[in-house]
Amino acid sequence: MPKQFLIAVVVTIAGFLLIATNPISSSATVVNSTQAATSQKQAIQPRPPLTTNPNKHAVPVTLSASCPQQIPSANVFSLPVPAPPSVKLYSVAVFGWNSEFYQLFGGYLSSDTTQGIIVVNHLSLDPCKDKKSVLSSALLLTQSKHGGVHFTSIRSNLVDFAMADGTVGLFDIITNSLSSK
Repeated sequence: MPKQFLIAVVVTIAGFLLIATNPISSSATVVNSTQAATSQKQAIQPRPPLTTNPNKHAVPVTLSASCPQQIPSANVFSLPVPAPPSVKLYSVAVFGWNSEFYQLFGGYLSSDTTQGIIVVNHLSLDPCKDKKSVLSSALLLTQSKHGGVHFTSIRSNLVDFAMADGTVGLFDIITNSLSSK
């Protein structure tokens, strides 16, 4: 599991424990509901209507035309991935090939847990210029039904994977194809 993910989980848990275990100060004043309602009525003041000044003009804002990103180092990891209810995704592979950036998600169809799937996202290295972060996306089904896909390694343009029953396969980003080993 990536170190950054573990740190985020630990910090989140520590913050929750700090809030949950911090008692109310003895100098805190308890206000009953009638007092709270009265003070809220007094505090809320109607705002005057918004008016525009015809002498002021909008300031033009120039957005960056380019914001190139670096291709991250190749990595394979497992974690639950938010996905539509029709699929369960739990394995991720990120890598660059031929100056392109790819993100793969592995899992299975919710309606048929024996049907393995791979979602291939071709990501932009310059989302400001391209006006989007995902250039293309594809859902691939494994040729045989051996369960969900779990990525095991990346070798240049090839991503090795294993399915739930132990059957192994290979995804080739150049041909966008799956094969059994």
